[in-house]
Amino acid sequence: MIRTRVAAVVLLLAAGAVLAWSSRRLPAPGEHSLAERLLGPIAETAAAVQWVRVDEAWAAGRIDVCDARAAFALRLAPGDPNGWIYYGRHLVFDRGSILREPDRRDRERWVRAGLAVLDSGERLARTPGRVAFQRAVIFLALAQMEDEDRSLPITRREAWTAAAEAFERAALAGEPLADRAAKAAREEALEAK
Repeated sequence: MIRTRVAAVVLLLAAGAVLAWSSRRLPAPGEHSLAERLLGPIAETAAAVQWVRVDEAWAAGRIDVCDARAAFALRLAPGDPNGWIYYGRHLVFDRGSILREPDRRDRERWVRAGLAVLDSGERLARTPGRVAFQRAVIFLALAQMEDEDRSLPITRREAWTAAAEAFERAALAGEPLADRAAKAAREEALEAK
C-alpha cells in the first residue's frame, strides 16, 4: 500500500515535470506557472536543484545545456526572483565579461540578453523590486567603466540615469535602500559627463 502511494506521488511529480518542460510559455504576471501549480511548495526547491545543474553545465563548457536548464528552471518557478537575478547576472557578468569576450559587440549582446532576462523577471517575479534593484546594480557597474570598455553604447551619464530609474522602480516596489540609492544615482548622473 505504501509503495503504491509512493509510486503514485513519484509519477505525479514526473508528470508535472514533463508538463512543465513541455509548457514553453511563461505565465502572465500574478499567474502561477503550470509547474508551480502542480508542484506547489516544492517548485522553488525543484528550480534550485535545476540551478545547480545550470552551474554544472556552465563549468563543463556546455553552454547550450546551461541555457536549456536555465530556461527550465525559470519556467519551474517564475515567481521566484532569485532565478531571474542569477541568470541575468550570469549573462551580464560571466558571459559579458571583458575577459571572456574581448569584442565589444559580443559583450553588448550578452549584456542586453541579461537585461532582457531581468526585464522578464521584473514583470513575473513576486518581488519585482529585488529584480529592479539588481538591474540598477548592473548599470552602476557600467557607469564605473571607461567609455571604451563599457559593453553598451551609452555614456556614463546614461548609465547613472538608467541605474536611478531602476532604483526608483525598486523603491516603488518597497525595496529597502532603493530610494536613497536612486537619489544618489541621480546626483551622479547630473555630475557625469
